[in-house]
Amino acid sequence: QKNKPKKINTRNEIIELSAFQLELDLHYDEKINKNRQKYIIEEQMSKFQEYIAKAIRFKITQVRIIHGKGQGILKSRIEEELKYHELVKRISSSGDGGSSIIEFYV
Repeated sequence: QKNKPKKINTRNEIIELSAFQLELDLHYDEKINKNRQKYIIEEQMSKFQEYIAKAIRFKITQVRIIHGKGQGILKSRIEEELKYHELVKRISSSGDGGSSIIEFYV
């Protein structure tokens, strides 16, 4: 029973699934957060990792990550994080370059 896959059937999990957004906005305004700039990327990556784990747990097929344009540091970190992930089918950039679409195998 320990190796049995966990089903989404508790009330809290159903509520969490229904509140799950198909888009995660990690973009931030440098002018507002200038004094915390060196730590913000770690906060963004932590939120991203938690979000991706939930998307996979809920068997979501596609999500959009808004990372902003800037110097491309966050976009590169996200792509590197998912490069060898076995459940990631494809990562594609949006037309404006400020977000990426991540598709999963389900």
